[in-house]
Amino acid sequence: MPEIIIVTLTLLLATYYFSIQKHINALEQIYIALICSFIFSCYISIFSDDLHWMKVNKHHHNVFKVVEIIDKTLVALLFISFLAGKAKSTSNFIWSFLGYLSVLNMLDGMTFFLQVVSFKKGWIIWANLLHAATFFFLLYVKKKYRQVLIKEGVVKHESTTPT
Repeated sequence: MPEIIIVTLTLLLATYYFSIQKHINALEQIYIALICSFIFSCYISIFSDDLHWMKVNKHHHNVFKVVEIIDKTLVALLFISFLAGKAKSTSNFIWSFLGYLSVLNMLDGMTFFLQVVSFKKGWIIWANLLHAATFFFLLYVKKKYRQVLIKEGVVKHESTTPT
């Protein structure tokens, strides 16, 4: 039963992501998706054993991989695209960051509710630190990758595009 719910959620999230207007180009989406997948795969390989704050229940290990890699990659792409499409301001950044953390916490809560993962004391602190670090790293990677695309002439700089 948990597998059906999580696969359904993944399909709905993917449908939603691919139906909205993206504010980052396809190359950036692919690049960031690969980085996200690598990061969340590393989380699984590091934290899949019994850790002091989280334990993946053995018979749900594949379900946890689906949530951790696919769903969280889509969420990261969604919020980075949202942030890229808005005027650069502190409030937009804060709302995007808080939205990112809250959606990932909902995914973590869902895996706990479906008894896929057993969280222990202090899990929310460690999970949010990992998610926050990932968000800032992805923003840094996106900025650096965009600079490379502009330098190579693949993407026009924002100041050169007609308004």
